[in-house]
Amino acid sequence: MNVKTKQRVLFLTPFNFNDERFDDEFDALVQKQFESLPGVEVVADHVNRFDADDDSYESVQEQIVVDAVKNADADGFDSVVIACYYDPAVPAARSAAPVPVIGPLQLVAGMATQYGPKFHLITDIDEAVEPTEQLLTSYGFSNASTGVTALGIDGDTILSDTRAAAERADRIIQEVAEAGEAQSVIIGCTIVSAAYEKHRDEFPDHGVLVLNSNKLALEGAAILSR
Repeated sequence: MNVKTKQRVLFLTPFNFNDERFDDEFDALVQKQFESLPGVEVVADHVNRFDADDDSYESVQEQIVVDAVKNADADGFDSVVIACYYDPAVPAARSAAPVPVIGPLQLVAGMATQYGPKFHLITDIDEAVEPTEQLLTSYGFSNASTGVTALGIDGDTILSDTRAAAERADRIIQEVAEAGEAQSVIIGCTIVSAAYEKHRDEFPDHGVLVLNSNKLALEGAAILSR
């Protein structure tokens, strides 16, 4: 009898960067950060580029993500993380294939409330604040959230200078800590989380727990695949 020693988890980015180079660069950054995650083999990948206008984007993205999850299931992955804090296409993907599908926002927000009753969330662009707040409400976490704050820069800008992006995140973390209402901070964007974790050790401890959001999503996926 063969005993499986590692869970194979797909970290699937469901969108593309404006600069095509960053699609592979982000995959490589995530792959490197989690290549030694105990008990988990992480494969970071992204969906193929697709054309869609504002009206059709969500429906086109959903079908592409569903197809990618089906392929992951056929390829023997034990679980899939949809690597965006909008949790796009998660319900449809869960219905389409038996492999566990993780929505990072849903999972990590739930874990944050196990540490303390209140958390604050950091995202990338200003336009992400409202939909993230709406998702938190739909998941039942509106009373647990002290708010959502954006760095004010997009994914391409973040990857162009991860240190500058991490500094922006650290300033928000310090402000959250000084406000004293939240016990933890969720880096609620996979790109921001990867950038912050690359430089985490360069910043002081502000006295509030900063969750390694990407790591928690991957570990949760591995647990659920068993």
